[in-house]
Formats: sequence, C-alpha cells, structure tokens
Amino acid sequence: YAFLLTTIRTAFLVLAALSLGEWVWLTMDIGIGVIMMFFMTQSRALPNLAHYRPTATLLGTRTISGILLPYLAGVACLIIGLAVVRMQPWYDPLNPTFDIHVLPRLWMKKGDNYDSPIGMLLLFAVLSTTAYVNTYGGDFRRGIYRNPGINIVYAIFAAATLFLCLSNPNKFNCIYRVNCDTPSSLACKSIPV
Repeated sequence: YAFLLTTIRTAFLVLAALSLGEWVWLTMDIGIGVIMMFFMTQSRALPNLAHYRPTATLLGTRTISGILLPYLAGVACLIIGLAVVRMQPWYDPLNPTFDIHVLPRLWMKKGDNYDSPIGMLLLFAVLSTTAYVNTYGGDFRRGIYRNPGINIVYAIFAAATLFLCLSNPNKFNCIYRVNCDTPSSLACKSIPV
C-alpha cells in the first residue's frame, strides 16, 4: 500500500505536478484502509496448528516476495499505462501549476488530466487485490471462502474498477475523474468535496 501509493504520488508530482481526485483518496483510505482491512482480520485462525510456523522474519523470502511482487507489477503497469496513453493522438500533456496556474493549496484540482485515471485505476486494482490475496490464510487461517465480508468488498472494488474503465461518462465516473467529459463533469457540480 505505502510503496505503490508513494511511488505513484511521487511520479505524478515530479512529472507534471499532478494529483489524484478527492474521492480517490477517500475511497482508498476508508474503503481499502479501513473496511477491507477489517474484513481481512475476520479470517480466523484454524482450530489446529500447522506443522510449520508462519514466517516471522521481516526479511524472509515470503515476506519480501509478498511486498515486492505486487509493487513491481504495479510499477510496470503504471509505466505501460502512461506510455500507452501518451502515444495517443488526443493526449494533451498538462502541468496544472504552470499551464493553468493552479495554486499548490488547490491540490484537489490537479486530478483532472489524462494521467491521473491510470494511477487511480491501478491503485484500486492492485491494492484491493493485494488485500484480498493476503487474506487467503493458507495453513494458518480459515479459507477465504468462509469470509463473506472480504469477498463482497473485493467484488465491489473489482466491479467498480471495471465499471469505471468500460462505462460511458456519468456522475460516478466524474467524481473519480475517469472517463468523464465536460457535460458530465458540469452535472457533478453539486456533489460535495
């Protein structure tokens, strides 16, 4: 969570002084950081001990691979996604600070561009999937099929991410600043934040 999020924020800030939309931050902090984490803890321990101990080393192979693989996959997807978008004929690079003079204190207005939706979709997909996969439990906790809460929350995140990618412009898309056009964006002016 912290590595990929920090990498995307730093890359967007350094490349073009960009940010993600306000609702992206709210959803990640509450949806993934609180709700998914709560349901992750609901995969109770098995009644019988396994024949071996779970990893307890901070620098063990399982621990390092569980951190590095999602992170490297996320960074690779970010690089590919940005490269694909920037090759499109309609792509218009934007640096809100210099091009349209958005003040730094108005960071929430720096999410309307072509680059930020890639970071948002990537964060939702990678972070929710990593939380889901880390709930499997293996030989130490009950199966994930016995944890309906995490299955429902993950299905909501996966469906919402897919919907944001494939749907036509609408209010839901516009509050997350993905697949949004000007008329749909103007229709969202009454939505708070």
